[in-house]
Amino acid sequence: LFFMPSSSDVEPKFRNYGLGGALAGNINRWVGIEGDVAFAIGMRQDVTFNGALLADQKTPNMLTYSGNVIVNPWGSDRRVVPYLAGGAGALTMFNAADVENLGVTSNETYFTTNIGGGVRWFASSNWGLRGDYRLIMIKSKDEAPVFFGQENRKGHRIAGSIVFTY
Repeated sequence: LFFMPSSSDVEPKFRNYGLGGALAGNINRWVGIEGDVAFAIGMRQDVTFNGALLADQKTPNMLTYSGNVIVNPWGSDRRVVPYLAGGAGALTMFNAADVENLGVTSNETYFTTNIGGGVRWFASSNWGLRGDYRLIMIKSKDEAPVFFGQENRKGHRIAGSIVFTY
C-alpha cells in the first residue's frame, strides 16, 4: 500500500506492507460480492514532513476494510478470469509512541472508496492465484493530523494472493 504526496505537498508520500484476506461469492457468473480486510504494517522509511527530512521514521499502522462488487466481463467459469472491482469501506490509522512526532496522537478512521481490477488464474477447480490493483480514495477530515487526512488522499494497493474455492 503506498500513498503519493497530497495535492498541496503538506502530507507526505509513504508506503506500508499489508497482510490481509478476502471472502467472495458469486451472485451469478458475471457479478460477485467481496469483503476484504488488510492490516498495513508501518515501516521505517525516510519521510519528508513539514519541510524536514525524517530519516528512519516509522509510519502508522493502518487497517483497511471494504465491501466490493466484482464484475467478471467474460464470466467466472473460466481458467483465467479478469475482473473489475469497486466498493466502499474505511481506513483506520493507529496511534503509537513512535508516530506521535507526526501528530498522530489518536486513532483516526476515514471513509474510503475504491476502484480497480485484476485477474484470477485457476491451476485447478479449487485453487489458483490472483493479482489485484485498487485505487483507494480517502475522504478528508477537518480534525485529522497534519501528517494524513486533512486533504482527500489517494492510495495504491497492489496485491497478490492465493485463491481457494469450494
